[in-house]
Amino acid sequence: MVQAYSYGKAFTQVNITIDRKTKDIVRKEAKIILTAHNQFQPDQETIELLKKYQNKLGSNFNTIVGAISEDISRIPDAKGESPLAKMIAESERKTMGTEIAFVHQGEMRESLKKGNVSLENLYTALPFGNHVNKVTLTGAQIKLALEQQWRIGQENDMLQAVGITYSYDLNAPIGKRIVELKDMNGHDLQPTKEYEVAISDYLADGGDEFTAFKQGRSVEPGPLVVDVLSNYLKQNYPNVVIPH
Repeated sequence: MVQAYSYGKAFTQVNITIDRKTKDIVRKEAKIILTAHNQFQPDQETIELLKKYQNKLGSNFNTIVGAISEDISRIPDAKGESPLAKMIAESERKTMGTEIAFVHQGEMRESLKKGNVSLENLYTALPFGNHVNKVTLTGAQIKLALEQQWRIGQENDMLQAVGITYSYDLNAPIGKRIVELKDMNGHDLQPTKEYEVAISDYLADGGDEFTAFKQGRSVEPGPLVVDVLSNYLKQNYPNVVIPH
């Protein structure tokens, strides 16, 4: 099974040679071939299907939940952090009443653009239907989750965190890169102490190989992440029309 990028941006061509006697793969070659969407007309049957579901959603999908004065990007910076991820994490932390919250970069699919923000914008940014969960994790388990941002064959799969600060050494071996980990008050996280953490149900189940989160103890299930962000925008970014 292979996957090339996302959103149909490419496909993978794999050629393998198998020894008929031993059934071993004796040669393999793979390449990613980019697609050119702008050279093709959209499939009309698909367009009609999308219109059908848009009509079912009705006008509620166009409800304005807030307004922002500048773009809130999902694109990570050099440290692997993005403004949208931080906003989502903070909204989850406040909603669930936890000390700490984590968001995975893969949960977001679009940035929020300057101006009025509708429910459609939020569902486009967060399309997976994940719920936020409150779990308890020890300091050691939180550190392990942070260490899992770097894995063999997968570098810099960065988590977005609020409620903690940490530093790391990229020259250290994988699994031993976190050198300092503190809570929001500047105190070192204690390995055996339990902390309340807000994360999506996807991460809580060990999604994207963050298996440390699966070691946590579930405390309370919460609402949809998209609803959490919607309420946060209503409270902190009131619905004011911003001219473009």
